[in-house]
Amino acid sequence: MTTQVSIKVSKLDSRHTGNGWFTHRVSFEGPLQGRVNSLCNAREWLWLTFGPSREVGFIGLIDPNQRPLWAWETNYNYFRIYLSGQALTQFLLIKEQFG
Repeated sequence: MTTQVSIKVSKLDSRHTGNGWFTHRVSFEGPLQGRVNSLCNAREWLWLTFGPSREVGFIGLIDPNQRPLWAWETNYNYFRIYLSGQALTQFLLIKEQFG
């Protein structure tokens, strides 16, 4: 069984969840096991590199002035990471290690 995953980076606009906090969304596409592994590995790297974050739907609920560099989403079988600023730049440099 293959677990090969493709990584798609999309610029956010007003139609997208996370717009206003983040500039880009990274989607992991492929078999379920591969998407889970890729998301978990990327999330662990982001957590260690940029500090803690939370599900994108919770951003701004506790502190409306909160401006995290990253968040994630797993609702509705999505496997996505939301990024902005330095987190986006550094993630793009190493994204192949998560695919």
